Amino acid sequence: LSQQNRVTRELMGGKFLSDKVVSHLQAISDSGRRPRICDIGTGPGDWMFDTQTQLRSLDIQAIFHGYDLFPIHFPSKEEQESKDVYFYKLNIHDKGTFPEFLVEKYDVVHVRYMSIVIVGQQWEGAFGNCLGLLEPGGVMIWEEILFDEFEMSDRSEFPHAARIFDMGVAMFIRNGLLLKIQAKNMYMVTREMLMKKLEAAGKEEAAEELGFGSADEAVKTADLSMEDYRKGCLTNMTICQWIGEGFGG
Repeated sequence: LSQQNRVTRELMGGKFLSDKVVSHLQAISDSGRRPRICDIGTGPGDWMFDTQTQLRSLDIQAIFHGYDLFPIHFPSKEEQESKDVYFYKLNIHDKGTFPEFLVEKYDVVHVRYMSIVIVGQQWEGAFGNCLGLLEPGGVMIWEEILFDEFEMSDRSEFPHAARIFDMGVAMFIRNGLLLKIQAKNMYMVTREMLMKKLEAAGKEEAAEELGFGSADEAVKTADLSMEDYRKGCLTNMTICQWIGEGFGG
C-alpha cells in the first residue's frame, strides 16, 4: 500500500492536492478554522501524511481522519497522537458503522482505488455515503486507475508478470468487479491477491481454481513475476482524478 501511494504520487507530479483545492483550504484556514479532511479506504494513511506535509509547508494546519474497514493497517495510537492524524474503522456500505462522534463534517473527502473492492451495484450507495460526510460547499476527490488503458511491456519477454496479471483480471471478472475503472498497480495487487488466497485453507484447491498445477507452482510464478519487474518489465498507468465542488449539505 505504501509503494502504491509512492507510485501514485509520482504519477500525479509529486503532490496530491491541486492548487484550486489548496486555495479552498487556505481560505478556511485564514478564517480561523482548521480545515477538516478525511480519507476513505486509508490503509496505513500514507495519503494523509503526504497531504499533511504539503499543507503544513503552506502553514495550513488541517485536521485529518482516516477511515478503513481493516484497522490492522492503522499506525499505533501513540503514532496517531504524535502525528495528529487519527484513524477509525468504517464500512462505507453501512451507515451504521459511521462514527457517532461525527458532528462536524469534512471540507475535503478523498477516496482512492475503490474499484478493486466495489462491484457495480454498490457504487451508487458508496458514493452517496461518502458525499454525506461533506460540509456544504465541500470538495470530493476520487481517483481511480483506468484499467482499459493499462499497458505492459512485451508479454513474451516477461511471461510470468503477464500470467499473474491475467490471473488477476480473471479473478476480477469472477468477482463481478468493474474492469473499465480498475485499481492499483496491477502486478502488486494480483500478486497480493494470489498469496492471500493461497495462505487461506485449501492451498491446493485454491491453486487449481486459479489455473496452477499446484500451490508450489503458484508461489514460484508469483516470485518470478517480481523478477520480471526487476529485469525491466514496465507498466504504464493512467490515473483519472475526479474533483467535485460544492457538495454537502
